[in-house]
Amino acid sequence: QTIRRYYIPEGKWTRFHDWRQSQGREWFNDSSITLAHIPLWVKEGSFIPFADPMQRTEEVSVKKLIVTYFPSDKPSRYELYEDDGENPNAIKQKAFELITFSSSGLGGELVITMNSNGGKYPGQPDVRQVRLDIPHVSQPKSVSINGMDVPLRSFTQMLKGISIPFLFAHQKTVIRIKLQ
Repeated sequence: QTIRRYYIPEGKWTRFHDWRQSQGREWFNDSSITLAHIPLWVKEGSFIPFADPMQRTEEVSVKKLIVTYFPSDKPSRYELYEDDGENPNAIKQKAFELITFSSSGLGGELVITMNSNGGKYPGQPDVRQVRLDIPHVSQPKSVSINGMDVPLRSFTQMLKGISIPFLFAHQKTVIRIKLQ
């Protein structure tokens, strides 16, 4: 099969491999589908966590986290569950952490909050490097993390968006981005 027809429901969507945006309620005749490239669309307001590339799950590094937030005009929320990956009774023994990501929605200011439930598990790092990628926003006027201004040179312009690095020590982190 060389062409696939599919439907994107209502809402604002981003095609993941090229950051193309579409306003949903649309049918696509896609001829670019291969085994290496399947159609993957992300709905506005989604938080998608990533890890560095790896060959086996034993290589997962919990010290680094990359999160891509796809902006929306409306508030949104996401919970990331983490445990040591080995204990089958982690939930029962409360040996896990839940990290909640939330967004205020776009406006003159975008507020993204990252908050831990305070959970602990074996091998959990004390501090984690986080990179927050936000496509479809231009260079902001200012960025602050927990009330402290971040120099604009501290984050980078990515393809059609920005990338903000920071450290997360399992406590509430509030990122305020004043938009142009």
